Amino acid sequence: MDGLSNVDISDIKGFLKVASPLLVHPLAFPEIILHMAMVHINERIRPEKEEEFFNEEHRTKLSHIFDSNRPGERPIWEWTFDDFKVATSRVNKFNTTVAYVTKRYGFANLLAKRFLVIMDELKKYEYEDCKVKDMIEEADWARRERLNNKVALLDNYEHYMECIGKRATNLATVVHIS
Repeated sequence: MDGLSNVDISDIKGFLKVASPLLVHPLAFPEIILHMAMVHINERIRPEKEEEFFNEEHRTKLSHIFDSNRPGERPIWEWTFDDFKVATSRVNKFNTTVAYVTKRYGFANLLAKRFLVIMDELKKYEYEDCKVKDMIEEADWARRERLNNKVALLDNYEHYMECIGKRATNLATVVHIS
């Protein structure tokens, strides 16, 4: 995971402490890491960058979410060269963020789908200790449900970022044409 912080390490330790009785399943720790990756992308990276984009979209008047002008805002036809330069830089940076976040969602989605395949393989495996097989089967339904929910969420997140990416492309076009 890129960007692993001290807070993330602390979170991992907390999860492990709380979930220690359930960690006997081979996918327990990987599932925790997948969850943390989703949280990292969706709560720490995306919102801040998205807010910057929405502000820029509003500044160009492509968004009519707010009807009032913010202090110091001018219509795009009154912008200076520096206004266009700043807007272009911000939009291009956001397009990079969109690509990064979309790829991260895609990776997390593939990981969750791979875990589901591994779960199918675990059911077919011949265990020497039948207690292990019982534990795998007992945890199967809940883990499968969580992973299927993560796959659906990640599909939605990817689609959302594609839509935001199209809006960013539209904004870039307006800034470049104006």
